[in-house]
Amino acid sequence: MKSITLKRISTSDDPLLAGVPKLYEEAFPPIARIESEKLLQLIDKHKNLDFNVICKDGKFCGFAMIWNLDTFRYFNYLATCPEYRNMGLGAQVIKTIRKQSPLPFIGEVEPPVTEIQKRRLSFYKRQGLVVISENPTILNNFHPGNNLWLVATETVNNIDFIQQEIIDKVYKISHED
Repeated sequence: MKSITLKRISTSDDPLLAGVPKLYEEAFPPIARIESEKLLQLIDKHKNLDFNVICKDGKFCGFAMIWNLDTFRYFNYLATCPEYRNMGLGAQVIKTIRKQSPLPFIGEVEPPVTEIQKRRLSFYKRQGLVVISENPTILNNFHPGNNLWLVATETVNNIDFIQQEIIDKVYKISHED
């Protein structure tokens, strides 16, 4: 398996971002997205955001969006292009990102109802993440209709604090006009 390259993007006009809007809109349901243009503008505005383009053999094959918060890292989005799925790229990305910081790595995943949702949860578990909440009520109340679970690289005791941090430092910022 050839290794991937994660290229941290520092400006929204980087040509490596050309494939992001299409992939973003294909990979995530409308309820889980903001406008593509707004997503890319976050790169210019927030230095605690690591927006990484995933490349293999010099070709765009996905992206990973991670927020560096005070006590943990929150992965907002991870997507690979359909033609690069099931090749181990996502696993390589998570492994690489986990090596970048000793802080816990926390993300959201849909409850495993459909086959694709079951596969996503299984993927994160294979990467060593554990479900830390099947009902993060503070987060789910913030965005009604988008019921999600929290997963993390380690068990945490301060789930309410983590949820509030995600709302204050990711969701509210991402949805500003």
